[in-house]
Amino acid sequence: MSFARNLPIARKFTLAFGLVCILCLGLGTYSFFTFRSIVSKCLAVSDDSFPSVVHLARIQLSIDLVRRSDLALLLCQTPECTALNTAQRQRALDEYRAALKGYEPLIGHPGEREFYQKFVDSFDQYLELSRLGGAQRAAGKIGDALDTIASDAAVNSMSQAGNAVAGDLELNIRLGSEASRSATAVSRAPSGSIWP
Repeated sequence: MSFARNLPIARKFTLAFGLVCILCLGLGTYSFFTFRSIVSKCLAVSDDSFPSVVHLARIQLSIDLVRRSDLALLLCQTPECTALNTAQRQRALDEYRAALKGYEPLIGHPGEREFYQKFVDSFDQYLELSRLGGAQRAAGKIGDALDTIASDAAVNSMSQAGNAVAGDLELNIRLGSEASRSATAVSRAPSGSIWP
């Protein structure tokens, strides 16, 4: 202790100031990396998970509208009904393609590619049956068209596509929620505990 007493006051100020500067540098470094971690987690939610959920919801809705339009076309008795449901089906297909194009660049998490491939393949299988049913309906073979659209293959394709989209939605919701909770937990760390 006599060493500190014998130091000139200028030297004491220099040592104290140096210590404060070192502590500030350490705190600044910690804060920089903590804020970068929060930002990266927030970006994962805002630039990936949330847009993925939006596109997947649009895909799911479009798939359902195509199926509903196909079934409604089988019941149509007037040209107006046929035109209305044909236009609705085409809008749903356009929306599906647009949402698919928006979603493709966002695929990055493990499991997303498998879900994506499964619902695209399953819906493509359904669309082939839908085209066949549409050709049969246009030829006046309503019974054959109904058999095609309501076949086990068509029902299974739609079910597989719906389940894959739902699984992908659930995955993105879970990933987004985890990243959001993690960012919130880091930002709520008590100010007294600076170091993790």
